[in-house]
Amino acid sequence: MLLEREAELAQVAEALRAAAAGDSSLVLLTGPMGIGRTALLQQLPMLADGEEIRVLRANAAPVEQDFTLGVVRQLFDSLLTGAPGELHESRLGEEGDLYRTVFSDDVPLLDDGGTLTMPEEALYGLRSALAAVSADSPLLILVDDLQWVDAPSLRWLAFLVKRLHGLRAVVVCGLRDGYRRPGDPLLREVVDAARRVLRPAPLSLGATKEVIHEQFGVPGDEEFARACHETSAGNPLFLKSVLADLAVGGLRPTAGQVEAVRSLRPALLRERLAGSLRVQPRPARDLAAAIAVLGGQAEPDLLARLAGLDPIGFLATLRDLHEVGLLAAEQEPRFLHRVVQDAVESSMTVAERERLHDAAAALLYHNGRPAELVAAQLMAVTNSGHPWAVEVLRAAADTALRRGAPRTAARYLRRALLDGSLAGEGRARLLIDLATAERGFDPAASERHISQAIPLLTTPRLRAAAALRISPTIVGLGPRRPSICCTRSPRTWGPPPRWRARRAMWRCGSRRGCGTPGTRIRRSWPPRWSACPRWGRSRR
Repeated sequence: MLLEREAELAQVAEALRAAAAGDSSLVLLTGPMGIGRTALLQQLPMLADGEEIRVLRANAAPVEQDFTLGVVRQLFDSLLTGAPGELHESRLGEEGDLYRTVFSDDVPLLDDGGTLTMPEEALYGLRSALAAVSADSPLLILVDDLQWVDAPSLRWLAFLVKRLHGLRAVVVCGLRDGYRRPGDPLLREVVDAARRVLRPAPLSLGATKEVIHEQFGVPGDEEFARACHETSAGNPLFLKSVLADLAVGGLRPTAGQVEAVRSLRPALLRERLAGSLRVQPRPARDLAAAIAVLGGQAEPDLLARLAGLDPIGFLATLRDLHEVGLLAAEQEPRFLHRVVQDAVESSMTVAERERLHDAAAALLYHNGRPAELVAAQLMAVTNSGHPWAVEVLRAAADTALRRGAPRTAARYLRRALLDGSLAGEGRARLLIDLATAERGFDPAASERHISQAIPLLTTPRLRAAAALRISPTIVGLGPRRPSICCTRSPRTWGPPPRWRARRAMWRCGSRRGCGTPGTRIRRSWPPRWSACPRWGRSRR
């Protein structure tokens, strides 16, 4: 189903009528990826129904760019295939050498310098073959994905579109926006020769509703349709990918599925976007990676510096990414859809992602950005060599605790523990901070980290303060590790601590370490214990 493309079809139909009268032309069909160029090209042969018009088709592909004259072969193969037997034999007889040049793999197409090209006689001969066919009936020549055409075929197309006079033909070429490659001069010749340039517009909300109806068989709720239209920005490829994934999951087009629409990231669409991104120039890939790492709300200056671009190059590359169809707006570094972020990340190796996150952390740190922004980048790096990394992660954890997010704080502190340079009291303090963050949601982990920190502390006072971090809710609930029981001799107790510190030591010190609270003998220091009610006499 082709929606809202009546204007484009009408212009091609008008060009065909003019070609039948002897006025040939080139029509260029452009737009970002997924806007519907291929679907429109597939619909154009319908204009020839009931008319004496021959249709020649060719589809270029990135994997066939090294296939010499691949597009030309497709065009002339369809010409010979559609001809009657007698006409087929006569054409092969009259122009046998020419067709051998086109269809044979044994004929080299190299100039004196060894560059792949087409000889002049072949260029003129193929044009003459088309002229002979167009004398009987007008031609509609369709070439999809002009950006992937092999160099010899592109040279012939550039030759042909400048010599359409005398032919009765309409050439329609589909070209994706934002594509650059070394063969640009020939591509520019083809683009400049176009008499009409058609740019299909994004689908409207009404067309989005029709696509939903076609996919599910029932009309979608208004909220569902609006969410689909906003999420896809009217791009048919994005819209159909989202709807197909919803249908596979058994979801219906109701208002209750609005969040599913906004959060869905179709895998097939991600792979197609990643493939499109891999063939982009290095600046475009670097800027897309910088946007994926820093986020769409990052400052343009930081994005440019992370991508290694100057201000002018940044704006030009931003425009290229928008033309490709990856950005929502030309001057706004924000991806069109969440799946674009996944595609950019999947196009990078693990080492590339870590290097970029590490560079982003350093960039944010040296520009004085908040600790949590820097920590978010460090979280994606296995091991950072920056001397300030641990302190930044601790500061971010403190900020998270103050705003009531202990789980986030614990994540930052666990990442800080991966730093191999920490040892002794420095590591102990980090373990104690982690235990403090965990005591509210994971008391067992909190106690475990305290038990790991106490042996690293050098004074009894620090050990006592660390033991105070154990959550009171778990005292006496079950066996505890002997390592947190106070089994030191009286000489190591030091001066009497405060009442709260002494209370933390009232634990069973028996060899079995049951953790049963003992009975303190009042007014004694060091504290002495009565018999443990569970295991008998305890240690002093």
